[in-house]
Amino acid sequence: TDAYTNFRDALKLISEDRPELWFSGSDTLSSATDGTVSITNSAAIRGGFTGVENTIAERPANSHSTIDGVNMYTAFTIANTAPATVDGFWICRGTRGLTKSGAGDITVTNCVFDSNGPGETIEGRAMHLSGNAESTRATVADCVVMRHYETHTSGTAGAVYLTSLHEATVSACLFASNGLSLTTRINLLPGRSPGTWGGALAIDGVKTLVENCQFRANVVPTIFMDQIAAGGVARLRGNAGGSVFRNCLFTGNASIYGRGPNDPYLDPAGGALEVDMTAGQTVQVENCTFAYNLHSGGNSAASLTVVSGAAAVTNTIFTGSICTTGRSSGHGAPPGDIMVASGASATVGFSLMSGAENRTAAEGGELVVGEGCIDADPLLVTEFSALSPYVYTGENPGFMATAGASISAINAHLRGGSGYFDERTGQLDATYKSKDGSSPAIDAGNPASGYAREPDTRDGWHGRRINIGFYGNTPWATLSPFPGGAMYLR
Repeated sequence: TDAYTNFRDALKLISEDRPELWFSGSDTLSSATDGTVSITNSAAIRGGFTGVENTIAERPANSHSTIDGVNMYTAFTIANTAPATVDGFWICRGTRGLTKSGAGDITVTNCVFDSNGPGETIEGRAMHLSGNAESTRATVADCVVMRHYETHTSGTAGAVYLTSLHEATVSACLFASNGLSLTTRINLLPGRSPGTWGGALAIDGVKTLVENCQFRANVVPTIFMDQIAAGGVARLRGNAGGSVFRNCLFTGNASIYGRGPNDPYLDPAGGALEVDMTAGQTVQVENCTFAYNLHSGGNSAASLTVVSGAAAVTNTIFTGSICTTGRSSGHGAPPGDIMVASGASATVGFSLMSGAENRTAAEGGELVVGEGCIDADPLLVTEFSALSPYVYTGENPGFMATAGASISAINAHLRGGSGYFDERTGQLDATYKSKDGSSPAIDAGNPASGYAREPDTRDGWHGRRINIGFYGNTPWATLSPFPGGAMYLR
């Protein structure tokens, strides 16, 4: 009955006596200054309420309160020495969405970050999370990060920037349409200076677990000039050893060479996932799917590029990359799956790839393709033919404007088996159930990997072995048919 009507004024109430603030409706930021919220006790800032709730459980599911920065103000600037939570906001058109500093931990959950940082030369348009490198932990969960477009050529970090943290977790998030416009092609970038690195997710010296995340329709320039390297939809650099990408999907992303076709600059930092870590450090890539990503460079891969450090890959699918050099001479078509630069290394086991010609290591680099690897078509539910009509190929590759809907609809489940449970409906989808022609990725993962989260129902089972790819060891994995017959007693 006496709620505050101004967002900035309400934030000033945070204290030990008022550790939690709830918001309903929306607010357009119009403060003369952005202001910083200082948090010295455990606190939570939550949105998505209707205004009549007495407990968090009464809040409508998946609801948000809108914070609109009107392209003039940062939505949240938090300096916290105690744990802080931001939950349930749709944050749009801020000069930056959320900036966090201070040694306290941070949790960001159930938020949408949309179109922040337009026209700005900043690190992390959606989120810039930092703190104490010895102690601060950051968690980003169940968030959508979309439409954070690069407009400057400054070599800045992408939409989400993690730096000066002890460790971080990014879980169940969707990164979509960040970086450049979906329709950007090399012929639209003549004379471009270095641009964004880690266009969707930039990890700078932070041990990070990225799990159950999807990267779709992100477009990032790839170039190395003036000692600045741009590129990578998701990118790790520095002391990020021990990081893990698990059950992640990279599909319909593009790496666009950031200069004219005759320019001599290198592009060692392209691809959907780019590893540029300190020598001797390793990132694990487990049960991921790289499908239908586009690349127009010459010295990096469309899917995984290891510039420095090492990548250990297992139970992962690489398929359907769209690669052309985009440059007139001296550069052959890049590899679609994996590129390892001189001094770097990658080991691959129990994974499905698209052929030896789509993986390579430069002189002085090491690429080990080990036990359980196969070259085959994974038979995804969405075949490449569904996307190919919306792709420009040749020297100026890129996506057409009409590709967005097709990329959004890409279904990376495996065909065959006994069908799969759709994560959106929870219902069994047996459209692609087949006794013959099942995906070779079913029950083909590392025998030592856990499979207990795959279904075991009257419709089919886990086959006692993990599936390769995005849905491996999840409740949405494609089922294996029961061997022989089945008897039901009642």
